[in-house]
Amino acid sequence: FTFEPSAGFRQTDWYLDRMDEDVAAVTDEYKFMNRELYDLQAELSTDLFSVYPVGAGSIKKIKHTIIPMLEYSYIPDLDQAENPDFDDTDQILPENCLTFSLTNLLISRNRPPETGDTSLSPAIEGNATGPGISPPETSQKDTYNQFLWFKIAQSYDFILGNTPDEQPFLPLYAELILTPVRLLTLHADTEWDHESGIFTTANTYVRINTPRNDRLTVEYRYTRDASESIYLDASTAITDAVSIFGNYERNLKEAEDIETGLGFRYQAQCWGYEVYYQHEDDDQKFGFMISLTGLGDMGSGL
Repeated sequence: FTFEPSAGFRQTDWYLDRMDEDVAAVTDEYKFMNRELYDLQAELSTDLFSVYPVGAGSIKKIKHTIIPMLEYSYIPDLDQAENPDFDDTDQILPENCLTFSLTNLLISRNRPPETGDTSLSPAIEGNATGPGISPPETSQKDTYNQFLWFKIAQSYDFILGNTPDEQPFLPLYAELILTPVRLLTLHADTEWDHESGIFTTANTYVRINTPRNDRLTVEYRYTRDASESIYLDASTAITDAVSIFGNYERNLKEAEDIETGLGFRYQAQCWGYEVYYQHEDDDQKFGFMISLTGLGDMGSGL
């Protein structure tokens, strides 16, 4: 068994003045506001596995792993009525939730591809055991492919459990990832509501990659009584360091565009940057982002 507790602390600071139109009233000419909030989490898990010999085609063995996990998360109920409300991070809802999940993984061990007769390899002249000289390889290592990942999770909300006429069991969540071959990924996730007895969300995508790091993703997104859209995302490599990318999302119910984006990215060994244009609803934005490997990203948009 593995037990992993964690705790976090966040502080948010606001500076408001009379020029803020989104604030109803600011009593002082300048006003500072802040919020301190902590959160607690704990995970208890284990893993069970078994290996099955197959011997069919290129597959030698398949490993099946089951990971049951129990997770608890807590955020206190803090009065935030006086806080400004500019974006989603300004109002953080309380949380007191217990989640049980079961994850299944299937990993195949595959024979290496046949390389033909090694006697056709060119001979190495001189001392074959000398410094910097290795004999030609006569065999390759086996390869591994996690071709299935499936998770099902059920959460219980203690806050809703203490509220009359509320359903404490949150929607049942399921997610599936299939990778039948190395450059093809199939993904699907959904939520099933206990009270209505129907699926409330459904998202699925197909992603194709190429050995030179080109990528194409086609995704269908559905939320009951809210939205239904198709999303496209693509990236192609111009050189080893430079690539261009774009995305497009269209509302299928309203027959109108939701989001369009285009940009290019430069990636060196330890750092990179990207410049992009994003058009969403009536908002148009130009952005510039710098990424430092191992440190994170920083940038801004206009």
